[in-house]
Amino acid sequence: PVSATISAFAAQWNGMASAKFIAALLKKGVKVRYAEQPFSAQGINFEKGTLIITRTSNTSFGNTLEEIIKEVAQSSGQRYFPLQSGFVEKGFDFGSDRVRIIHAPKITLLAGEGVSSLGMGEIWHFFDAQLNYPINIVWVNDLNKNVLKETDVLIMPDGNYRFLSDK
Repeated sequence: PVSATISAFAAQWNGMASAKFIAALLKKGVKVRYAEQPFSAQGINFEKGTLIITRTSNTSFGNTLEEIIKEVAQSSGQRYFPLQSGFVEKGFDFGSDRVRIIHAPKITLLAGEGVSSLGMGEIWHFFDAQLNYPINIVWVNDLNKNVLKETDVLIMPDGNYRFLSDK
């Protein structure tokens, strides 16, 4: 089949569509990379920040990878390009250290005493309704080392955080 000759997929960053695209892929466990520098492949110029999904990094999906990418791209409005090789005409090949993997971040959003409920709600809505990406909501009083150990990104909405002035 023709799709068997595809070794990677590239999606140029396109604002919100790309954010939804990567959020959905990461939730499904797809390994996504990004290009630190512009590159050219199959006569197409790609900017830095282009998202790259390689078959070799996602062998656990077998033949379903292409269908997953197609489905996620349609639902997010993201355009992508199937590529026949991880080797590029200009720039860094996909195996290079200039093409970095994106790890799905574990995000914690603070809420509660001293936190702007409007700011917190806006951020929560963005992740929940627009990106459809899971976040952990923690009350300020429950923030501790164990929560922070499980957190890659801590979002502190507008607020008055007493614990910041504590010693």
